[in-house]
Amino acid sequence: MKRLSFLLAVLLALVFTACENPYANIGDEPEKPKSNGKLTITVLPQEDFCYSHLCFAIYDMAGKRLRQNNQTSEDAKFGTTTFRLEENEYQLVVLAHSSTKNPAMTDPEKIQFNNAQGYTETFLHYELFNSTDRDTVHANLQRVVSMGRFVIADRIPAEVSTIRCSYSGGSGHLSAVTGRGVTDKAQTATFSVQPGQSCAQLDFYTFLPDEADSVSLTVTALNRADKKLLERSFTLPMAQNQITWLTGRFFDTTEPASDWSIIPTIPFSPLWGGETYLTY
Repeated sequence: MKRLSFLLAVLLALVFTACENPYANIGDEPEKPKSNGKLTITVLPQEDFCYSHLCFAIYDMAGKRLRQNNQTSEDAKFGTTTFRLEENEYQLVVLAHSSTKNPAMTDPEKIQFNNAQGYTETFLHYELFNSTDRDTVHANLQRVVSMGRFVIADRIPAEVSTIRCSYSGGSGHLSAVTGRGVTDKAQTATFSVQPGQSCAQLDFYTFLPDEADSVSLTVTALNRADKKLLERSFTLPMAQNQITWLTGRFFDTTEPASDWSIIPTIPFSPLWGGETYLTY
């Protein structure tokens, strides 16, 4: 009888204990608060890629810019940056260029350079990521511009001080999502030249929109007072990550340029996807 009473007392104690803490035997632990994470971005070195500015930007999936860090080649940590992020999905843009100022990067689908800044070699890394899965990104930059190389084979006349290249069909605005130009936008590049100079080489850049394969180019010679002395127009085929050469006698057209010996001896750059040679 005493043994039975003891067992009943033990059972009652267990029942009361379970009622006081109904989850005691389930094994659940209190949910831990979420903590912020860090994302470190490092640009992979490209020995022969020339640029002086880096722009790192983080956007949410709707395209709202959340973080941005701009660097110049003079910065001690040039090529590496760290952002603290909430757990979520994001868009990452890394842009490298050598313009005088950084472009407007409010919208990842419309990064805006302009004529005043100048258009230069431009490289891009873009990706989507979830901050819960990534704490490090090694950005692999890719060239996103096309380059036109206009060569004046004859000598620059004494009264000419500036050559202006105006072109349409490309864009100064870049979509980081597609890596292409956004809309057809008139662009201008201006070059100082010296009287008597021969084989003047004028390089200009554009972001080609989808399906675009050429630009309409107008080349104008100006004097010191910006008075137009001579103007000629061309249609120039272009492709992304390629150089298109266009060479000829711009001022003295009595001797047509048909021989590529007038081109300065410049070896093909393996960093570009290809080069096309044309004469005018």
